[in-house]
Amino acid sequence: MKKLFFPALLSLAALVGMSPAATAQAPGPQKLAYYCNPGPGFNRFTEMPVISDTDPDSIKVAYNLLYRQAQPWNATTLQSLYMDVYYPDTTLDPLRKRPFILLVFGGGFTDGDRTMMNNYCYEFAKRGFVAATIDYRLGKNTKDCTDPITGDPDPYSDEKAQYRAIQDGDAAMRYIVAHAADFKIDTAWLFAGGYSAGAGICNGLVYVEQSEANTLIPLSPNIEAQLGPIRGTGNKYKIKGIFNNWGGINLDYFDAGQAVPMVGFHGANDKVVPVGVDIKYGDKVPACGMNDSIMGTVGLFDSLSAHHICVDISILGGTGHGAWNGTQAGLLFRVGRAACFFKQLMCGTCNPNNPYSQLIDKSHATDFDQPGGPALAHCSQNSSPMNGAFIAGVSGTPVVYPNPATGDFQLLHLDHAAAYHAALYDLSGRLIRSYVPVAAGASLSLQGIRPGIYFLRIINRTQAATTSLKVVVE
Repeated sequence: MKKLFFPALLSLAALVGMSPAATAQAPGPQKLAYYCNPGPGFNRFTEMPVISDTDPDSIKVAYNLLYRQAQPWNATTLQSLYMDVYYPDTTLDPLRKRPFILLVFGGGFTDGDRTMMNNYCYEFAKRGFVAATIDYRLGKNTKDCTDPITGDPDPYSDEKAQYRAIQDGDAAMRYIVAHAADFKIDTAWLFAGGYSAGAGICNGLVYVEQSEANTLIPLSPNIEAQLGPIRGTGNKYKIKGIFNNWGGINLDYFDAGQAVPMVGFHGANDKVVPVGVDIKYGDKVPACGMNDSIMGTVGLFDSLSAHHICVDISILGGTGHGAWNGTQAGLLFRVGRAACFFKQLMCGTCNPNNPYSQLIDKSHATDFDQPGGPALAHCSQNSSPMNGAFIAGVSGTPVVYPNPATGDFQLLHLDHAAAYHAALYDLSGRLIRSYVPVAAGASLSLQGIRPGIYFLRIINRTQAATTSLKVVVE
């Protein structure tokens, strides 16, 4: 026998999805109240699952849906691409329509498969979303930079892999729009997200225009002539928010006029995808691709918040690429926070002028295991915005990032809006450099400072407290 989440939800579901008015009238456009009803038990689209793990049939899965056939990078035979769609059993949760999120795995455009997003899909579906995970075409030549079919030089194999993946993501979104009625999807609320390369694909769906790709990728004939248009026709869609896990977007593609809200997660010392804005490969020679400048989670935060677009980020101090990957606690933290953020977008309560987010110090690695608190307050009971800057986590301790640092660094601090004074000392206690005053979010230069271990003494603007942090200069 199937069991529903909470008894209170049964009665409310009957009200919002099965009332005489609803059955007598054809479903119209979704109103915000449909998602934001404040009544008891209406906990969908929050950090709280509304569907129990105890009933395996409570989440339905449509497996192996063929959404596209396209030519891979290394063969002329078309490759079949599939998606799996996860959705609540509509006999248990009888909403007429519900928001959708496309979830895309990462792996540097060479590795992985759609099953890597299964747990993400389950967790979003348990909160009331429809979620889908997709295949996309993998493969690029990182060895001799030649085309595997023609043998011709192919110095932009990396860019081609990204382009093909965005083509596939676009086809998946258009497939979902075409089949929205099959899964009771509200096409007014479409979201996308993933990790690493998958997050980059989702960002590409928002920011990459055909004319930009043709111009910025120096191919002759251009990439559109070689690989076809980056977007298909029909079943148009608009992504309303991005779930960005240690991903980014080429700086040249970012356009504030196209920007959408983002909830993001990143390791402060990520050397694969820069957390701020940096060149893709750092000091390495690009492998069959351009060494573009990439906007990571903090870089996107800076640009989005500067244009008053809702954005919420969590930065995990002392960690690199995939900071939250591999633990169920980390997954639940990120999915719960994303669900809350998306719900606030749907309910009109995200205020870009009232920041809230957090920096989590790795020394308090269980911070993200704990429910409750402002970051994960139950959305239906909390109208406080979740837009944010980097703010210290439970510990309240500022964090230097990146650390080790080269050239310059920033201080991620509890009071991000306040200026502060700082001084850098070597291990003998000798003053090396003073920073007076430092504006919130400003970079602190390390030019001319030798590699080694230093201590940064921080004094807040009231002179009432000091903090010392270790800084490793490379």
